[in-house]
Amino acid sequence: MECVVDKWLYGWITAMLVGAVQLTESGRIGRALFTDGIDQYVDLGSSLREYCVGDLSFCQKGVTLSLWLKTMDTGEPQQYYISSGAQTTASHGLALLRSMNDLYCRARHPNGKEWSISGGAESWEDGVWAHVMVTWEINEGLFVYVNGSLYASTDFVFQSGAGDAFPHFMIGRRNDEVDGFGKAWYDDIRFYNEVKSQQFASSLAGLNP
Repeated sequence: MECVVDKWLYGWITAMLVGAVQLTESGRIGRALFTDGIDQYVDLGSSLREYCVGDLSFCQKGVTLSLWLKTMDTGEPQQYYISSGAQTTASHGLALLRSMNDLYCRARHPNGKEWSISGGAESWEDGVWAHVMVTWEINEGLFVYVNGSLYASTDFVFQSGAGDAFPHFMIGRRNDEVDGFGKAWYDDIRFYNEVKSQQFASSLAGLNP
C-alpha cells in the first residue's frame, strides 16, 4: 500500500495501527490495508492539522483525496472509511463514509461551513475495488468521483459551526468518541493540496492512457 500526502509531506506521517490491522497481499495496486469493521483502525495522529489535508482553512487551492476502496457492509447505520472530523460540529475536517447502501462525503471548514453529499439514487457496490476521488474548494464546493465518473457534487453550504475537539486523522472509523467502524480494503491513498480534475480521476482509475 502506498500513502502519499504530496511529495513534500511524504515520510512525515507516523501511523498507529490499532486492533491488529492487516496488510494484505492482494491489493488493487500493491498490498492493501484492511480494517475489519469491528475494532481495527489506523490513527495518523493530529500533526496533519497543520496542513491542508487536516485543516481546510489551509487549502488555498482546495484539496483532493484519492484512494482505491473495497467495502463490505457490517449492518451498522454509518460506517466510516476516512475521517479527520466533519461528522459533527465538534470537529472540522473531511469524512468519507457509507450510510445504508450509499456513499457519503462531508467537508467542514473551521469557520463552521459544511458541505455534505451522497450518491442519492446511486447504489454503492460492495466487494469490488472502486476508485474514489473527493475534491473540495471553498467556492466550487464538494465533488465525489467513482471510477472516473461524477458520483455526486454540491456547492450548497450549511452554516453549522465547527470545533476542534477531535483533531486526529483516522482510517477505518470516526475520529471522535463514537466508533463508526468501517470494514474495507484501502490502497494507494493520496492527498493533493489542490483540486484535481475529472480527467485526473479517470487517469488514476486507469481509464485514460
